[in-house]
Amino acid sequence: MESTAAAVRDWSEADLASSSSGGSSGSGADDDDLVRRLLAGYGQGPGAPGLGNRIVDLGCGQGSLCFRLVDQVPEANLLGLDESAELLAVAESRRRIDAGWRQAVSFRRIQLPIADLAEGAFPTGFSTVLSQYLLHRLPDRQLLWRTIRQLGAPGALVLVRDLVRPRDPSHAEALIAEFGQRLNDDERLELARSLAAACDAAELGRQLEQAGLPQLRVQQPDALHLEVIGRLP
Repeated sequence: MESTAAAVRDWSEADLASSSSGGSSGSGADDDDLVRRLLAGYGQGPGAPGLGNRIVDLGCGQGSLCFRLVDQVPEANLLGLDESAELLAVAESRRRIDAGWRQAVSFRRIQLPIADLAEGAFPTGFSTVLSQYLLHRLPDRQLLWRTIRQLGAPGALVLVRDLVRPRDPSHAEALIAEFGQRLNDDERLELARSLAAACDAAELGRQLEQAGLPQLRVQQPDALHLEVIGRLP
């Protein structure tokens, strides 16, 4: 994982917009949609016990998803993990805004692989393990799946969201033209690099087989993203 905010684009906070969908994402709207779908698919009444009360966000960036989740699942405790000190400083400053956030959300700087996990000195047994826009930044993709297995309790809900690799250069140009309308030139270049580093659905399927997680399923919620969702064995 890169270690500076300049090199790590928090795409959950980016102003990505699709003219064809008629809507805009960015500034957390992407996360709002993700939380709505999580609660609709796995919430079972007040408090969404399907997510449990111990949730970890691996590669949390500025903490947007953590804050939105704790607003909807107020009895949960959320831990946000990221390598970027700059992004975590933003997350921590946002955490101090709301008393509920200060009580229920915490952040911790980590480096993958997390050495404390192997030594048994890092919290595990999480009921939900989330990760957004981290997979394409890892040279060793299996590192993410191993870490998720280490962090999650048996039966934990897993949701990994990332960009999708375009089929070819023309497809990449089309995605950037559609979703990068509000980005500046440098941001559009970074989006192009992120897309080129991302996986396609078939590659994700092979990664899950290799990781011993074939029960997790790959889905494409929109033209820009892929998701892996399901429960750990």
